[in-house]
Amino acid sequence: MQRRLMFALGMGLAVVLVAGLNAQQDSAAASPAEKVGLCHVTGSDSNPLVFIEVSANALPAHLAHGDFRAASSADCAAAASATRTAVPTSAVPGPTNTPTAQGAAVLQAVVIGGKLDLNGDGAVDGGDDSNSLLGSMSVIDGMVDCNGDLMITVADNCTLVHRTLGAIGVVGGVLVGVANGPLPLDFTTPDVRWATINGLVDSNGDGTITANDCSRGIIGLANDPGIGADFADAVNILGSNGTIDPCRGTPFTDTTANGKVDLNNSNTIDASDSCAACFFGRQVIAGVVQ
Repeated sequence: MQRRLMFALGMGLAVVLVAGLNAQQDSAAASPAEKVGLCHVTGSDSNPLVFIEVSANALPAHLAHGDFRAASSADCAAAASATRTAVPTSAVPGPTNTPTAQGAAVLQAVVIGGKLDLNGDGAVDGGDDSNSLLGSMSVIDGMVDCNGDLMITVADNCTLVHRTLGAIGVVGGVLVGVANGPLPLDFTTPDVRWATINGLVDSNGDGTITANDCSRGIIGLANDPGIGADFADAVNILGSNGTIDPCRGTPFTDTTANGKVDLNNSNTIDASDSCAACFFGRQVIAGVVQ
């Protein structure tokens, strides 16, 4: 009898312990998600950034609206101070130039939540990368790498000077105070102007199409995070001086390819270099922008 009693008591204790363990596991599963610090873009000129903490589950939605990660309110204050006087109050206008078969037109990216949609697919993601769009500053996942370290952090604060809109602040890689919509790629700081002339890309903005309009890595091809030095995953602009491609330093004699868009990184232009709207939202047919 004593053995049976001890067995029963032992089983009861085991049940209690298991129940307690399950309750602890349920409590842990139901606990709030891990908190992540962010600089929240308010849209206010006087107080453009505030530090907030959100659950990890809510992080993607906040990043999509232009917020960026930070460790403390001091990070947000420093980032806001770096660009407070550079934030424009005007919205980005719609297209002011209509491309024609015989004319020139400035190429345009599309601003979405302070980030740049380069391929024109209506979203900002890992495909919106560029090694060369803004001179020495890369564009990574639609954000501006101000300090050129090939990553986006709270340190990526700078001022772009647009030829029409004036100063545009960049905070944590995100354009501040710029409304969603087309943004002509025409800046004095950095000194870049991307345009097409009769469908050929004038990448250096000098108004002519030559071998010097070659450019490597203007838009990424794959939707992947970050950016690398390998140009195998990129849309390129070809150029030849009759002997070599000045950008690659390799033999290339086809001068008729100057200013044409090489969509598949084959270093040649043919019918495969065509798309409906993949190049800054523009159609390309056999390397020629429509």
